[in-house]
Formats: sequence, structure tokens, C-alpha cells
Amino acid sequence: MLNFQISTQLSEQQTEEIGDLIAQCHLYDGGAKDPYLDNRFNYFQEMPWVALAISDQHVVGVATIYADAKPPEETEMAVFVLPQKRRQGIGQQLCELCQTTLRQFGYEHWEYWTELAFLNREPDFLAAIGLTADPDWEMQMVRPRQKTLVLPVRADTVLRPLSTDEIPNVLPIYQAAFPENTMDSTRQYLLGCLQDQQNDFQVLWQGQEPLGACAIKLDGDSAYLFSLFISPERQGRGWGTYLLNQLCLTYDQIPYLRLGVEASNARAHQLYENAGFQVETTVIYLS
Repeated sequence: MLNFQISTQLSEQQTEEIGDLIAQCHLYDGGAKDPYLDNRFNYFQEMPWVALAISDQHVVGVATIYADAKPPEETEMAVFVLPQKRRQGIGQQLCELCQTTLRQFGYEHWEYWTELAFLNREPDFLAAIGLTADPDWEMQMVRPRQKTLVLPVRADTVLRPLSTDEIPNVLPIYQAAFPENTMDSTRQYLLGCLQDQQNDFQVLWQGQEPLGACAIKLDGDSAYLFSLFISPERQGRGWGTYLLNQLCLTYDQIPYLRLGVEASNARAHQLYENAGFQVETTVIYLS
């Protein structure tokens, strides 16, 4: 008996089963990117964000929604189905369940992400579902733990976790770096980082001036760096390299550091490569 449900939260057992399901998919497909199993950063906290396909009381398929901006902004979905349960329409039903939910909350535009390794294994997949791959791919890069870095410190600089009373100082440079986000959604995002014990938000300061920042998702033996940026007024002066190296130093006891970069962003790719990151998987967005 196959049942479908969509929810705002996961039980501990469901979280464990989904983790095992994703690991099995990665092993079969050769993938490496995990979906974000939380709704901390979704614009509507009350919106169901995880759809499950359940057979014999076990999770055999999962779809997640990531919608950190209010409508009409585009949302993002990911779908995973156990290899032995594929080609039975499970993925399609999970997607339809997510789409129905998104429409109820005013969203009409979404995209899916998958990995090049999966598409290479399933060459007929895109034609079968009628979606098109975005030509601007993303690369997930990984840096295994290396010898502890010894780095020169620039005068009067410090990298430290963001505090609530510092949010007003960081908001303007974050907004300048990511102008597609509203001030309200940015504030909500930063507050979400502070409230989630699995997330850090590190800010690089020179005196009282914030120069740049990065959010870090902590997950077991891995830390995922995202939203890394330098204030537009400070770009082109080596601060991006400095911030990245300080982050590597701060988290040098974690076995793996990961981040994502657009394949077309050769400058950032070179920056990360120089810091010891290597391409782990290629992420494809479908619409």
C-alpha cells in the first residue's frame, strides 16, 4: 500500500529514513548533493514543505520545498525516490503534491534541482518529464580537512558569529550583495540562522565595519558554506580570499567543507580551488 503525505515537520524516524534513502540514491546515481531538510528559512513557516511516499510504513520517496522569498518569487524543489521504486510514478505524485501546496500559498513558479550524475544514468529522464535543463550549471565543491592553516591576520579584523543586535549593521551589505531579496526576508533569514543550532552566520569585521559574511550549515562531519559575500565597496581587494581562508581556519576540525558555485563564475571557482576545494558534483536546475 502506497500512501502520500505532505507535512511541516518530520519525526525522528522519518528523518533517519530519509537520510538513508538519500544515501542509497547517491550510491546508485553517483550523486553527492543533499536537500535541506528544514523549513527554517522558508518565507511561510506554516507551509508544508516535505512530501513523503510511504510504503509498508517506510519512506520510499521524498520531495522538499525551499521557498525563502514571498510570492511571486520562484521556489526550489528536490525529489528523491529509492532506485528500486522508480518508474512507478512516485516522483511525479510527490511533485504534484508540492505544486498544489505552493499554489495554495500563492506561488506559481518553481524549479527542480538534480545532478549531472543522475541525468547521465537516466538519459531519457528530461524528455519523459518535459523539463528543460538550465545551461548555467552549479558545481558543489568539497574541501577535505587539511593541515591546519597558519594565516597572517589583517590589521583590526575579526571573524565572529553574528549577534542579534548586529543585524541592522549587516543588513545593508547583505542587501547590496543579494538585491533580489527583500529587507524583510533578509532579516528573517538572518534571525533564522541565529535560532537554528545547526547554522552559523560568521561576519568579518574591520573595527566596527562589516566587510562580508558567510552562512554555515553544520551537519555531522560536514559544514556547508553558502551566501558567502564581500561588501560591494570592498570587493577587488583580496577580502574574499581572506574571508574564505579565515572560514577554513575556523572550521578546520570538521572533516569536509562544502559550497556551491555557478559553473560560469570562473573567478569564484578559481578562488575556491586555490583554497583547496575540488568539484564533487554538478548540480542541474530544471524548469
